[in-house]
Amino acid sequence: MKSVIKRVLDGDWASLQQDIDKMAAEKVHDRVDNKKVEILANINGISVDKQFEVMALGESEKSDKAEKEAKEKAKKKKADAAEKAEKEAKEKAEKKKADAAEKAKKEAKEKADAKKGKK
Repeated sequence: MKSVIKRVLDGDWASLQQDIDKMAAEKVHDRVDNKKVEILANINGISVDKQFEVMALGESEKSDKAEKEAKEKAKKKKADAAEKAEKEAKEKAEKKKADAAEKAKKEAKEKADAKKGKK
């Protein structure tokens, strides 16, 4: 991010306005969040600091749960991929076996035909 002085000297007013709007939105968001915590603390009859701790624990539990779900999803995806690969390998082996049997049959028939033709 360019410095404010450089942007003013360059006359880059649009960029400055964007940054000012962004900072203002962040400040408003922070104040709203702090007010929510104060109200919840009053409702729960605890201090604001204690309410922050409670909310931090809740967020921690949510992130732990999300992490656990992500791990389970990855594990399931890995198992599905392994199952699919195994199934494909089985099908390929069966096809190869069937092709070999068909080839052997064909060769046997050709040998029999060759013997017939010789006699």
